[in-house]
Amino acid sequence: MVDQNDIARVVAEKLPPGFSVTAVGQIRRVTVIRIEGVDIGAQLDIRSLLSALEEESLDASWNRDSTGATLLRIKRGSKSKIPWKHLILFLVTVLTVLIFPSYYRYLFLVSTESTIAAPVGLLDWISRSELWDIGWGLNFAGWLMGILLAHEFGHYFAGVRRKIKVTLPFFIPAPTQLGTFGAVIRFKSPIENRRDLIEVGAAGPIAGFIVAVIAVWIGLLQTDPTSRGLFSFEYESILMSFLGDMMFGDSLGPSVDLAPAAFAGWVGLLVTALNLLPISQLDGGHIVYGMFGKKQRLVAYFTMAGLFLAGFYWPGWWFYGFLAVFFGPFHGPTLDDQIPVSSNAKVMGWISIIIFALTLNLRPFG
Repeated sequence: MVDQNDIARVVAEKLPPGFSVTAVGQIRRVTVIRIEGVDIGAQLDIRSLLSALEEESLDASWNRDSTGATLLRIKRGSKSKIPWKHLILFLVTVLTVLIFPSYYRYLFLVSTESTIAAPVGLLDWISRSELWDIGWGLNFAGWLMGILLAHEFGHYFAGVRRKIKVTLPFFIPAPTQLGTFGAVIRFKSPIENRRDLIEVGAAGPIAGFIVAVIAVWIGLLQTDPTSRGLFSFEYESILMSFLGDMMFGDSLGPSVDLAPAAFAGWVGLLVTALNLLPISQLDGGHIVYGMFGKKQRLVAYFTMAGLFLAGFYWPGWWFYGFLAVFFGPFHGPTLDDQIPVSSNAKVMGWISIIIFALTLNLRPFG
């Protein structure tokens, strides 16, 4: 059991003159500490305090309440310098991305080729290496994980640059056709202003988008236009339709078996578009609030209506609408919304909005 009094004592020792610990609480293994200044309006140098606590192996996140008091959430840090939780989730996600998309592709090929025997179950398929297309699986997994890594570390390094405390990415494995639900990064400190909100929110989609476009282009060069597969350019995004027309013209049939790099790139573009929806705590919500402030609420209303209508094209949009209602479609303020947004941040914001328009696909499946 974590001794909250010991942690509170360490925090009190690290506080500068004029500040004190006024309350201590416990939520499971997390110690919650309230810090207030003697003088009203006094600002705590939170970054110096967090650095001092890290030296004591205390992992802290923070926020400020409506009174201006600082709230710390602290837990004992791991003694190991290896981020085991992040590493294990990453390796499991690599495994699911390698196995499940390949298996679903195998099922499709069996259903369309009369010369192939009846399909086998997942466990039987895994145990029979002669049924694998290991080259396809490794190529797809490598490209998709590269796109996700670029996206998440775009956020991570932008956060480090703006001196925002963030975690390493948590990858999410899934037994689905894509093998993953993507990855998330958790902010351990609030965003101080709208400039930082835009830069951190936009860096991930922009980085992932660049790698995804490269993957699509390379993959289309490797795709056999006479093949039959899971993918159709009908109802596709503006960007994907443009790249398909540029590469193949009218030579394609109703569907094609995309090369693994192209399929991974398509998944990356889809993930980018979903993340750029201008609602809640998605990247798009961060960017639109950073660009337009409280007008994000109006954009969120239109987006929710759009998700409802888009659900008639693909029911998955209703699921996203439900999540937006559950978590709240509106973005909260930063610590200081009045700080002007820099030109560089605005450029990143507009680039992200353009990327959203190019990658939005109303009917990605079906």
